[in-house]
Amino acid sequence: MKQQKLMDDKLHYVFDNNGLPLIPSYVAIFNNPSTSSNNNTNTTQILFGQEAKDQLTTNPQNTIFNWQRLIRLPYGNPIVQSEIKRVPYNIVSSVLTPPPPLTANSCPNLNHSPALKRASCTQEEDDNRHFLGHAMIQIPAHVPTLHHLYRPEELTALLVSHLKHLAETQAGINFTYTVVTIPSDDTPDQRYALDEAIEAAGLYRLRLTRRHLAPYLAYQLDADQLGVANVMMVNLDPEYLEVALVEMDEGVYETLAILERTEVRYDGEAANRLVLEYLVDKHFSRARGVTATGLLDKTLQQHTFERQQGNHDNKQLRRDKLFNDTTAMKRLHNEILKATAIFLEPSPSHSKKLVRIEIQSFFESHDLSEDLTFSQWQDLRQSTLTALLPTVQKVLESLPEYDTSINTVIVVGASPLVPDATRLLKSYFRGRGKDGKEVRFPTGIDPALAMVQGMAVVVERLTPRYDPLERSCVLYG
Repeated sequence: MKQQKLMDDKLHYVFDNNGLPLIPSYVAIFNNPSTSSNNNTNTTQILFGQEAKDQLTTNPQNTIFNWQRLIRLPYGNPIVQSEIKRVPYNIVSSVLTPPPPLTANSCPNLNHSPALKRASCTQEEDDNRHFLGHAMIQIPAHVPTLHHLYRPEELTALLVSHLKHLAETQAGINFTYTVVTIPSDDTPDQRYALDEAIEAAGLYRLRLTRRHLAPYLAYQLDADQLGVANVMMVNLDPEYLEVALVEMDEGVYETLAILERTEVRYDGEAANRLVLEYLVDKHFSRARGVTATGLLDKTLQQHTFERQQGNHDNKQLRRDKLFNDTTAMKRLHNEILKATAIFLEPSPSHSKKLVRIEIQSFFESHDLSEDLTFSQWQDLRQSTLTALLPTVQKVLESLPEYDTSINTVIVVGASPLVPDATRLLKSYFRGRGKDGKEVRFPTGIDPALAMVQGMAVVVERLTPRYDPLERSCVLYG
């Protein structure tokens, strides 16, 4: 999730408490025992954004993300049942206890530890009745009978209230309006619930914008394109992959096809893990004379096969011991992040880049000193993008007449794998442009901020005659 404020006809970043401009849609809720004499009560502490995301490893049941998909969906809905298998927190049915109405009191101006009173969850209800209610999120408490239930839209209200508070604190003015992006498959009931959440947060909704259309507006493609153009948008979010095909005709656009895959995660951690495993294997294999090329092939072919077959020789046992050494793994992970930053720097000679990763007393008193080339790093990262091209192909197969008539491809998203995805897509679309022309890949906008840039265009077009102060608006998507 990216969030900015529009003020004086200009975009301004809203920074979180740690100075970060990109605030992920994460909420962490903790029901702490009360310090009063009554030990059967809780006080609630709430964290937002990156602070909440940092709790995912240590407190997974308290850390909520991707809840927007659950808004107003029945518990028995296939989407809800799929999310139950994927997320670490508990999703239950509202049939257990009807939730309280969502009001502005649900979103107190944050200090940020409001004590929220929520319905208790009774575990003795018949499980068969769960499917009759709506999906709700259960936050554990020290007393089982005080487990708290939250409606998904209530979490949205809490987060938007937090963002409004940050924007007003940093801008020194009050904000009244908001523009919000929504997924392509949302329902009228979900939009109504979102309006309730925005109102509870103290804002009025100026416009709901389809998520896949915002990047087109950011690049002003509907303004500078003459005639008919076919544009593909690829959104690599850490929580999903979305591919859409839009036809534009002199400013009028029509969505031809769209496909969202929520089972695909592009947060970059899978790529970092693969690089880490490659360097560990290279470190252990040096004495055995295994070549770097052969080892890279082995890593890409999921070299854990030997462990699955029970072939635990001494090297494998040492390897397992190393992966259980959290200090060593953290040191190597930090070096990989540094190498990634170097490889992502603009350079005309990327292919010649080489990073030497050195860690003293890395494992069993031995130093680690390994070279990582750009091509090795790129191959490892791209191997985690296996779902990208099949998803693009599936969208094109649904409209075969558009297979070789794409004018422009926009690649956006907060995923660190956007540069890798762009390279793959450029190779895929080479020679497949409309009328034999090259497919255009626009640049000039930070891919992670394309969504809010598009929302800013929406505000500008909706309020051309407004006073700049009246046009001040919180952008949330």
